[in-house]
Amino acid sequence: MASLLDLLAGRLDSDTVAKLGEAIGAAPEQARKAVETALPLILDALQKNLATVAGAAAGPDLLDRLFGGGRAVVEDAVAKASGLGSAAISQLLSLLTPLVLGVLGQARHEGGADAGALGELAREALGRFEKALPDLGALVGTLLSGKR
Repeated sequence: MASLLDLLAGRLDSDTVAKLGEAIGAAPEQARKAVETALPLILDALQKNLATVAGAAAGPDLLDRLFGGGRAVVEDAVAKASGLGSAAISQLLSLLTPLVLGVLGQARHEGGADAGALGELAREALGRFEKALPDLGALVGTLLSGKR
């Protein structure tokens, strides 16, 4: 049974990231940076808000439920890290979040994911994010800590 990180890495290979980049009008490197920045934020928000997100359809409603009033801050942080505009990041998050939910559903179906595993994955990913981008990590960490 694959870990959640393995499943995410399998789904978010370079071809998939390039296609996400094409969909939002971004170069592959910009798309990679945006995905690397957005992924831990999505995982952390999902870990904290999974019950709220469960019934939401893909798109803006899903992102609003996931990030609450902090959606714009998340979009701005990912935009700064990737060099893309907020509109492109909003579109990327609308594409990436359902993909992540699909991977989590696959992991649950395979019997390997529970709330504890998701929490651990989110903590590990957010730790990597904060190490790579300490200024943005502090900003987004405050946002995602519930101080919205």
